[in-house]
Amino acid sequence: MEKYKEYCPVNDYEALREFGISCNAGNTERNIIILSENQSVSDHRDRLSVEFTGSDNRLLMKNAEKISGKMSFVGEKSEASLEGRDVIFITAFLYSGSKIRIDPCFSIFGLLISAYEKTSVIISKDCLIAEGVSFWTFDHHAIIDLKTNKQTNKPKDIVINSHVWIGRSATILKGSHIGCGSVVSAGSVIRGVVPPGEVWGGNPARCFRKKTSWTPSHPTNPFDLERMRLAIEGSSSRATFRERIRSFFRRISK
Repeated sequence: MEKYKEYCPVNDYEALREFGISCNAGNTERNIIILSENQSVSDHRDRLSVEFTGSDNRLLMKNAEKISGKMSFVGEKSEASLEGRDVIFITAFLYSGSKIRIDPCFSIFGLLISAYEKTSVIISKDCLIAEGVSFWTFDHHAIIDLKTNKQTNKPKDIVINSHVWIGRSATILKGSHIGCGSVVSAGSVIRGVVPPGEVWGGNPARCFRKKTSWTPSHPTNPFDLERMRLAIEGSSSRATFRERIRSFFRRISK
């Protein structure tokens, strides 16, 4: 079992910079950055910027040398877990009580995530995300029913199942759930459920092709074809989104 080491962004500022992580934590308290004990020292200082404007937040990274960009924890009690098997370039804003999890993916070339209070974003393994992609778990501002004066647009979670390819400049809106093996074409706007093994595109997005998936190799090879098959065929036996995220954050909180 892999072992991890905890760092305090305020007290361990220089130690974190050795791993390419620069922190701005001000006078905040009880924020924690967790790295693998065998984390490699980085030749690139300030590759990843982490900012805390509240307390009691947690950031867990495995293979942090693969991760660059900016993580901003706005408020309290948010959690993020990032595993960099390949390149991850990310800009993320986590508002109080939000959660982000990124499993080992092929590559994430440029992703913006804005996770509002008490919402979650999960990106499962073997996904590929192009430049300029954005995820939003909320609508920025409240929409009010003038008859009742009540807000009608509540924030919602986003889940991307395994082996999903999201094209350049796509937007994934609150409440979206993209099934295993599916493809989202460049510039698309997704809101709602994309079933497994389908190609979706447009604004608003619609299905262009069913019983279709993808491989990272071009032309494809037998290894990638088998990986694709396992991702799609295994999707029906996985636990639900809420069960998986609750189980995951219970584990890293121990």
